[in-house]
Amino acid sequence: MVLWHSGAKIASPLLSHPDAAYGSFMSNVETVQTMVQIEVTFDGRGFLLAQDQDPTDLKHRIEAAMGTSGTFVDLVVVGNRKLSVLITPRSHVTITEATVPFDARDTGDVDSPFGGYYDLL
Repeated sequence: MVLWHSGAKIASPLLSHPDAAYGSFMSNVETVQTMVQIEVTFDGRGFLLAQDQDPTDLKHRIEAAMGTSGTFVDLVVVGNRKLSVLITPRSHVTITEATVPFDARDTGDVDSPFGGYYDLL
């Protein structure tokens, strides 16, 4: 539908359906796939967990490591990269979660890394 106002032609995508004037028009809203992304911060340095990582299991491993004088905890981060973090009784760890747009590359498969120095996109 095209509206006319003060002699100027104005295109209105919201009123392009014949039923729009009657309030029964539903806009074509795309649904966006999302995923939950977990960020773990070790002594102030943040890392995003790959989607296949179990945050509950990671919490248990971190808690167990804090009971030692120092133990490495292994995990996989976004980009499908392995990470080992030395956890001691003095380590500060925070875990946050956010809903973000879905990224099909984030599989946790360390044989298919993406991002970083070699990702030119």
